[in-house]
Amino acid sequence: MKEQNCAKCKNLEIMPVANMCVVGCAATGKVIPHKADNGDDGRGPITITCWRIPMSCPRSDDEVQKREDKAPRKTWTTFEHQIS
Repeated sequence: MKEQNCAKCKNLEIMPVANMCVVGCAATGKVIPHKADNGDDGRGPITITCWRIPMSCPRSDDEVQKREDKAPRKTWTTFEHQIS
């Protein structure tokens, strides 16, 4: 089955900026579509939800399902990341 979002991609980058995180792609240098909940104090952990793979993804169409809009909710991936 093709991947529906960027959560498990080896190119996924989570970069701390002030008291939040920017989620991006190391291969393209672009921010990827996502939601980040910084919690009450902004010090984490941050809950990140990835909901699609953008059309600019350099990975093969055989591996991933690229979309201009959000993938169906059942394919979203949510995980926590601790700001260091």
